Parts: sequence; C-alpha cells; structure tokens
Amino acid sequence: MESVLTCTIPSLVENGIFGDVEFEDIKLEDDKDIAAQFASNIAFVKLKVQCGSPEDIFQLVVKTPMSERITDTLVQFEMELMMYKEVLPALSFNRDWYPKLYYGFLNPHHPEVSVLIFHNIKYAGFRKSESSIFLNYEHISLAIKTIAKFHAASYILKHENKNKYLELTNKINKCKYTPENTSNFDLTNFISIKRGISGFNKKYGKQVLLENFLQFLKSPIQLRNQMLESEDDFRVICHGDFCNNNIMYKYDNKGKPTECALFDFQLCKYGSLSTDLAFYLCMHTDPETRERCWDDFLKIYWVTLRKNVPASIEVPDCETFLAHFATRAIYGYTICSFFLPMVLEPSLGYWRHKPLEEQILLSKNMAGESGERAIVEILSFMYHKGYVQAFLDYAKKEKVPVTEKI
Repeated sequence: MESVLTCTIPSLVENGIFGDVEFEDIKLEDDKDIAAQFASNIAFVKLKVQCGSPEDIFQLVVKTPMSERITDTLVQFEMELMMYKEVLPALSFNRDWYPKLYYGFLNPHHPEVSVLIFHNIKYAGFRKSESSIFLNYEHISLAIKTIAKFHAASYILKHENKNKYLELTNKINKCKYTPENTSNFDLTNFISIKRGISGFNKKYGKQVLLENFLQFLKSPIQLRNQMLESEDDFRVICHGDFCNNNIMYKYDNKGKPTECALFDFQLCKYGSLSTDLAFYLCMHTDPETRERCWDDFLKIYWVTLRKNVPASIEVPDCETFLAHFATRAIYGYTICSFFLPMVLEPSLGYWRHKPLEEQILLSKNMAGESGERAIVEILSFMYHKGYVQAFLDYAKKEKVPVTEKI
C-alpha cells in the first residue's frame, strides 16, 4: 500500500488521471465505518492537488490484494475492472449508484502490485447503515428496488443489443471466480450447511426431507453454479455478492434511507436473478421480518423489475417469478450458513488460509450459539415456506446429481 501512496497516485496525478492538476499532498484517512474485509486490503486516502490557485481534494478508496489471497484476488480484480470499464457502461446503470473508478491496474505475474482506485462515495452523501446485518423494512425494500433496477438493465440490453449482451456475458462466465482450493472450501461449506441441519433436527426432530436435501450438498460450489443456470427469461448479470457489506445509503433529514449505491462487483455472475435476491434476503432479515415481510419483499422486487423494463420487452409474470425463486431460495442458505456466522464474529477476520483442521473446527462453531441459532432460523423458514421441497422437486426435474455424504 505504501508504494501506491508514494509512487502510484502521484504518478497518476502527473499523467492527468485526476484532470489538469498538480500533486500537492496525500495522506491516509481513518474510517471506523469500514465493514469487515474478506477479499482485499482497503485504504481511505485524501489526495490534495492544486488547480491554478484554488486547492482541490479527491477522497479515494484504494484496494490492493490480500497477501493471503493473491491468486483469488487477481481474478476478482479482473472481474471488477471489466464490470466498471465494459459492463456497467453497457448496461447504462445509473452512475450515481456506484463509485467512479479512477484507475485500475492488474499484473498477472506480480499480482501483489495490482491496484484499484475509486471515488469514496461517503463524500457524495452515502454512508453505511447503522445495523450491518439485520435491517429494517425501509433499508431492505430500498436495496431490493435497486437490485431490481440493476437486473432490469440486463433485459433492456439483451433486447436492444443482443450481440453486445452475449459478448459481455461470455466474458463474465470466463472470468468467474472460483475459490483457489475448492475441495477445502466445499468441505467447510458443507460442514456449515450441516451445522444448520443438525441444529434444526435438535429443535424439531429429524426430518427425512432434510436428509434428502443434504445428499445434494457435498459440493456447494458445484450446486450453486448449477442453480445459476436457468431459463433464459430469468438469466441476468448478477451482482454476485449482493449484501449489506457492499451497499451504502443516503438518508433524508428524518433518517429514512432514500437512495443506495452498490460496490464490489468482483464476484459478478451471469445467471438466475433469484440468486442475488435469495442471498440478500436470507442474510439481512431477522426471523420476525422474514415471517412478516418476506412475500412483500418479493413482490416489491418483481413490481420494480417490471416497472423498469419497457412494456414492449417481455418479463416473466409475478406468479412464474415466485415459482422460479422457490426453486433457488436455498442458494441463500448455503452461503449464509458460513458467511452469517463470519459476520457475527468480525474479530475473526479472514481465516481460510488457516490449516484445514482449524477451518473445520471454525465451520462447526463460529459465533457460538448465536451463529448456530441464526442459520437454524433461516433453514427453518426455508423448510416451512416449502423452499426445501421446491428445491428437491427442481433437483429431480433437472437431474441434479446426488453426492456422497461426508
């Protein structure tokens, strides 16, 4: 990071990246609101430049690779660069809803020197929500409307310029991130999924339906990739990591969220729109909100999607969308089974570089009773909502392979 501050950014100023200005000073800024980081190192930088006589300031966010995840990060940086330089402009997604990228550099031979430099949208009036995990109705409905508008842009581009759309989605598929050590990741993710099922069985008694469900989950990565596949009507360019860690909000004078911005497009995927929605809703609704508002949130999503796609372009009707979502809802549980306990225990930090034995122990016990309770509550909702059965019906129809139990 030091070389970025002392060499890279001053050089970018000299080369006109920030306009016709001269470098004056640079310093790191503290930001206590930063969310837990699992994929890259983040620094907040105040760049001071001279533009004639007045002084100008650029507030920047600088991303560099984590030393523990060099190979992973390079693929993610490549995806993010492609999203900012090609995909987001082609989608005509509102530029106020994501940060400006000033500069991106990838070095496949020396990935540790790769860097991405963005505008810090905190200085455009955005900030993190007070709660980082379980959110209220206003925050959730606003975020859902925003992702629906993002997805709507895929329908429009596909209709208006199908060749461009196919070109971009092919690039996304080729660049898609896969964990460096998939066998270890699959094993620990399976253990976290099983943790929720074991907790459910302790609370409600052993359920044959969940035993059948478990048979498909030895390779969660493969299963999620298969669930991304869908009928063309439901395939869009997905954010891929749509959660509150990657969202900031604007508020009115009464503290009500009025606008939100998305960032961290490094896990972007092409596939079922339900996957973004399932992850976000599983992650950020508490049990009471799930029971009371879940159906409302799904309707808000569909209404916003339909409203933002011209009437001349076909979009699946609400009933068809809800049936499709039901088959993919457990996608959210498979991620939240490990990610929610991670966020509930933020002091842990990044842990996938630890020996496998430690990773297994963490997957079984992360965030203690509160971690297990949180994922059991999600699974319980999935079960009683009929989503586990809907998945099993989908798996039978699509011939999803049953995997050997661990």
